[in-house]
Amino acid sequence: MNIDWNDAPEGATHFSPGNKDRSKYQAWWKPIAPGSSKYQCWAVGTSFGCGGWQPGPFGLPENAVKREWTGEGLPPVGTVCEYLWQWSDKIVYVRVKVLSHDEERAQFRVIQGGGIGSLRECNQRLEDGLPMFRPIRTPEQIAAEERLKAIDEMAAVYKSNYEGHVKDGCQALYDAGYRLQVKP
Repeated sequence: MNIDWNDAPEGATHFSPGNKDRSKYQAWWKPIAPGSSKYQCWAVGTSFGCGGWQPGPFGLPENAVKREWTGEGLPPVGTVCEYLWQWSDKIVYVRVKVLSHDEERAQFRVIQGGGIGSLRECNQRLEDGLPMFRPIRTPEQIAAEERLKAIDEMAAVYKSNYEGHVKDGCQALYDAGYRLQVKP
């Protein structure tokens, strides 16, 4: 099912396509309060509720599809994501689960990485241009980041040793430990 989240009313966290058993109309859903398990409904294609939120509390339909968090703003309650953890001079991302939040701060528990089990609270500020919270990266994203980092490192070695000849730059790369990896 393709859902155009650009059509969603502000605050919508879920969409249900509707069915004949519970609600035959499509609807957008949002929690009645941050972290609540009860929801408000915005019905689509009906005069009942069309054009506004119907105050709940309603239970979320089983067929409701959750909006994926893109990394913008604070992660929704229950989201498992990465958090920028800083120890003295080392900055790493650890995996956390968001327990609650308001408009400015999120409370979370570290579930993987340094400080496991720690309960913390933080806002969505940027640290050295890095987001405090980000979605968990896929293996493809990690490989692409590692590739770009290696290319940047090779370019720095090449640039600092290149004196007008390609051979000099290649020798510098070889001396720095870069080798052709032949796959079987």
